[in-house]
Amino acid sequence: MPVYGQIGGRLAVDVEGNYRTQNEFVRLLAGRCLHSQGGSSHVDRDKLRQCLLNSRLFRTVDVSVRKTRIVLNVKEQRTLMVVPVIHSQSDASYYGLFSIDRNFLGEGKRLLAGGALGDRGHTLLVSYDDPSIALSHWEGGGRFQHDMKDSIRYAGKKKRLGYFERRSQARIKFGRRVRLWWQVGLTSGYYQSRYDMLKPFNSKPDALSYTSYGAYLVYEHRDFKDYFYRGIKLAADVARRADSDIRSSRLQLDWQHGLFARQSLQLRARFLQLQHGQDVRDALKLGGQAGLRGVPSAGLWLQQAATLSWDYFIPMRKTQSITWVVGPFYDYARFKPYDESQTRSGQSYGLGLYSFTHRTGVQGVGIVVGHHKDFLGDFVSFSLGMGF
Repeated sequence: MPVYGQIGGRLAVDVEGNYRTQNEFVRLLAGRCLHSQGGSSHVDRDKLRQCLLNSRLFRTVDVSVRKTRIVLNVKEQRTLMVVPVIHSQSDASYYGLFSIDRNFLGEGKRLLAGGALGDRGHTLLVSYDDPSIALSHWEGGGRFQHDMKDSIRYAGKKKRLGYFERRSQARIKFGRRVRLWWQVGLTSGYYQSRYDMLKPFNSKPDALSYTSYGAYLVYEHRDFKDYFYRGIKLAADVARRADSDIRSSRLQLDWQHGLFARQSLQLRARFLQLQHGQDVRDALKLGGQAGLRGVPSAGLWLQQAATLSWDYFIPMRKTQSITWVVGPFYDYARFKPYDESQTRSGQSYGLGLYSFTHRTGVQGVGIVVGHHKDFLGDFVSFSLGMGF
């Protein structure tokens, strides 16, 4: 049965077709979308439809306007799923299983739990994200992760240092959405690590624990289109340890634009910095992600890094639920190793085959063939479910 509700005391809303998403949450989303249109009494149905689709909770949204009433007829996505996760590259492989609910309690809350095993260790992860606490503009979330793994530092193709690391971390965040596109908030976390000797390295056992606090700011103005997000996302966060002057900061940019014949161009830039680190184990551990493809996973231990990645996607085949794309990539990075004053650089390039799910717009399968002369040389990587 249609549900009647008010948005800003001005427009009434009837919601139809939803069987899992709560009516009040649909109206909350619609209210944010309408507010972004400047508060005009005129309703742009196309913008409202696209704005609701950006939530990734609905397959289709039909909007009709009758004087001061808006009728939303929605068809929901399947938001509860079990996802196998596989990542295999020459330096490491792991396999896992995760349960994901992107619409927990029918209010767009996101709940994830699962784990992965690999030839360098294992990971357990539980996370919860609430984009609208009690159907308000306040947001919050938490994350717990436990890792037991070989942590190895690379200098080019050589292994320079290594530990067997047991690491547990618990993080929480609390913030507020400002209008439709801005998010601002505070973070806090507790981290505990134990380091044991890893052969053949001459590493000494040790332990470390600390608490941190920080802040974040996000601007996201993107529209979900078929298999990608058209638009821009900017994110910045800073954190500081409570017991020392060690500080970390991160700035990232994601931009994607649609071209002719459903092709798209994606640019991603990252800047990360660690200040006043006291031990090499404080370092930023990077490698394997966009901007550093062809580098062993977490193989670079750094005090500073700036990366740029470029991807061009060409759709090859579209099914009812998946779009397959192929395209070249290019990565460039400048980085400063933790205990060096000299800034180094590296680049990689190659070709990838990917699948993107229409429900979420995230990568399902990825097969990458590339070259990085300084680290893995010619490399092939396969991933399944990593985008989730």
